[in-house]
Parts: sequence; C-alpha cells; structure tokens
Amino acid sequence: MALIVCPITVVNAAIERVWAMLTDPDSYQRWADAELVRASPQGPVREGQVLDFRTRELGVAFRVRMDIGKPEPPLLLTLRVHMPFGIVNDEHISWRRSIPFTPASRWIETSSSRPGGGDDSSSSWWGVN
Repeated sequence: MALIVCPITVVNAAIERVWAMLTDPDSYQRWADAELVRASPQGPVREGQVLDFRTRELGVAFRVRMDIGKPEPPLLLTLRVHMPFGIVNDEHISWRRSIPFTPASRWIETSSSRPGGGDDSSSSWWGVN
C-alpha cells in the first residue's frame, strides 16, 4: 500500500466556510466532476453516511461511492472513496489557519491540473473567494 500526500493549498476563506462546503453533499456538484445520486442518510456528512455519485468520462458513466468516516468539525474529514475499476482511496482532508493569503493561492486543488492550464474536462477546481 502506498502513502501519497497531496500538496498543501492555501485558501482565503474562513475554516467554517470551507467546512460548510465540504460537509454539504449537495454542494459537491459545484466543485467535483460528479453528480450526487444519493446520500444515505440525507443531510450534512456524518460518520457512516454513504454518498453515491455518477461521473462521466469519454461518454461512459461510472459510479463513485464515498463512505464517510468520523468528521472532526471543523478540522478533519475522512472518506473512503470507491472509484471505478476497484480503486479505493482513503482520503484525510484536514486544514488549519495558516500563512497570509496571496492571490496565486486561492484554489483548493482536487486534481493535478492547474487553473488556466488548458481545457481539461477531468479537472475539478474549487475556487473560494
């Protein structure tokens, strides 16, 4: 099993605002390349909740399932993400108050693409202003 650590991104937003966006399954469609099909149970994310999504690539629909671990408001969200082809990611999303904001650092990166880096329909960017 590999441990992969994603880059740190600085966001010019209150931690509470980021937490609200990450814990509202209905908002995921705004920043992820996926359509929420079902949240069971409904409502804000909570331990044991299952989120079912549908995503499309090359004209083919794929199912993605997120199992929510124990959230620690407002600083930690854990997810087990079941993707196509049997790929499973254990995600640990955490944040802290940090260094001062700079204009070049106002995006939370959810893919390996960069803003303005061309037309990459698979990239998902969440701009926070």
